[in-house]
Amino acid sequence: MRSPQTKQPNNEIWYTTNDGEIVVPQNGAFNGLTILSNSYMDGKGVITLDGPVCEVGAFAFSECDNLEGIHLSESVETIKADAFRECHNLTHITLPQGLKTIGSGVFNGCKSLCEIVVPDSVEEIYSCAFGRCRNLKSVTLPKGFTTIREALFWDCRSLESIFIPSSVRIIEEFAFEDCTGLRRVDIDDLVSWCSMELFRYDSNPLHLGADLYLGGVRVTHITIPEEVTTINCFAFCGFAALERLTLHGGITAIGSDAFMDCNNLKRIDIADLESWCRLEFSQADYDPLMTDADLYLNGEIITDIDIVEGEWLFHYAIGSVGRWPSR
Repeated sequence: MRSPQTKQPNNEIWYTTNDGEIVVPQNGAFNGLTILSNSYMDGKGVITLDGPVCEVGAFAFSECDNLEGIHLSESVETIKADAFRECHNLTHITLPQGLKTIGSGVFNGCKSLCEIVVPDSVEEIYSCAFGRCRNLKSVTLPKGFTTIREALFWDCRSLESIFIPSSVRIIEEFAFEDCTGLRRVDIDDLVSWCSMELFRYDSNPLHLGADLYLGGVRVTHITIPEEVTTINCFAFCGFAALERLTLHGGITAIGSDAFMDCNNLKRIDIADLESWCRLEFSQADYDPLMTDADLYLNGEIITDIDIVEGEWLFHYAIGSVGRWPSR
């Protein structure tokens, strides 16, 4: 095979194996292209086709147990479902900068894969694409990526860190199911995080006990930005490191279980008691004060509250503050 400095032709797939033998792709692996040659020399394999490779087909290399590494040409835009499924000895893969779509289950069961850098060109990654990658330790998702699909990282038990760009709007259910080793979630924008749609509590990677990093800095005190008027359901669910929360008067709604299991939250700062009292919580445990946090108004702890004549106190708004007021 050509030296690493040689530009890879668009009609070639480069690979390595752990036994020095060729890999045999499934029939139809390259969307109608014909394999002209498949050779393995000097520790490198080359598959040569009769045209540019734009697509790696479904199950193309699935269960190729001797496949160790693969380098896709820059012309590849789509990797279809299960293309590398159960490639148990695959340790590294180079994804091209023009790649747009990664199909469902593409790397499912690739238990030797340790790191994935998804290029920013990728627009869609389908469900369970990295499922059961049990040695996968870090993932960088592309900027512009919008949806983390169902069970995308299911059973990635060694996953320690993940960067979630501000473009992500939705995290579906079970996205991080059984990611028991997750310790760090990096985000770059708190506004988008507060407004993200999370299907369930376990859609939020923070529920696994991971720390939240904003702009590379570990967070224990969250100040909700002025642009945020609604904190969505499950936004900080299970965020064990959260100790202090600062809210502004423009917040009109806090979604269900937004602060569920934030067991170390000890202080909530507000600037406006009237706007706080107009928040409504459909259940008592949706109120962040039910974590036994203290409520502070303009830097002073609140232990007694007097509600003036005609002022309406919404259900659960005061939570566990010192004593309930009377009109």
